[in-house]
Amino acid sequence: MKTTKFFYFFLILAMTISCSKKDDENDTNDTPGILGAVGNNWHIKLDGVADLTAEIIAKEGNVSTVQVSYGKLSIKEVKFGKIGNEIVDYVYSDGDVAEPFTMVKFDATVGDSYGATIDGVYHYREVFEKESYYIDALGKTIETIGIYEWIPYETPSTYFGLTIRSIYWYWHPVYGLVCVEFTTEEGDFYEVVFVNIDV
Repeated sequence: MKTTKFFYFFLILAMTISCSKKDDENDTNDTPGILGAVGNNWHIKLDGVADLTAEIIAKEGNVSTVQVSYGKLSIKEVKFGKIGNEIVDYVYSDGDVAEPFTMVKFDATVGDSYGATIDGVYHYREVFEKESYYIDALGKTIETIGIYEWIPYETPSTYFGLTIRSIYWYWHPVYGLVCVEFTTEEGDFYEVVFVNIDV
């Protein structure tokens, strides 16, 4: 991960959630307890200023619906699925579970790629690294799987005046998503850092 840090979290509200420090007690296989049970919630304080809450409000089979809130304001509901050792999302399909898009497979090797055509638009993700980093929110060094994603021009990706063109997701099989970086249409680089995760 690059060293430039910018505590800008609004952009992840519509794209993803942070993940728990603990495994789901009901999880009986080797895959991560990332999504957990209904009622599980994550309170995140970023840069000592911004409060973000993500709560699982529904679970049907392997699909969890997560409500993301800023203060008392509900911002977005997003759906994620856990299929074996794989995490998929239904963000681009607006929650249509018939159109999953692989975010990460935890047995991935560098060079693996995931593609999906959703609403006529081709989306692409690729494993670009497996590397260890110190994660402030966890207080330790862990090995992460880095996923590169290019945002197609056909996909609306402008939030708060910034147009995102590429995203770098960093995943761990137990802790889930631990860092996000992105670049804008203008080539500017930002890093979203989870400063504190209270579970």
